[in-house]
Amino acid sequence: VYDALTTRRSYKEAMPFNKAIQIIISGSGSHFHPDVVNLFLKRIGLYPIGTILELDTHEIGVVTDFNKDTMVPTIELLLDGNMRHIDQKISIAVDIDQQDRILRSLNEDELIRLIRED
Repeated sequence: VYDALTTRRSYKEAMPFNKAIQIIISGSGSHFHPDVVNLFLKRIGLYPIGTILELDTHEIGVVTDFNKDTMVPTIELLLDGNMRHIDQKISIAVDIDQQDRILRSLNEDELIRLIRED
């Protein structure tokens, strides 16, 4: 189901992973066995590795790791809040209480649009 939702098809665009995850979570107990959903989430995380995220500071980063217990990501920053490339490696481990710092996930097209706007 996750693959079907997040893969681009000739008749539809790919669904953002976070919306696909919400569909799977909402189907836990009715469409999907809860243990399978929990195992799936622990394997891919709420923000799978490679996901591009925008933070509340408007910095952009990519998920490089995630805590398998809390499912919160470690993000390597790529762009600062002004859409300028960050030269040094800066990683942020998002705490369980800081998940609201993540504004949204971006696909590659959205990232390119953001960079071109600035």
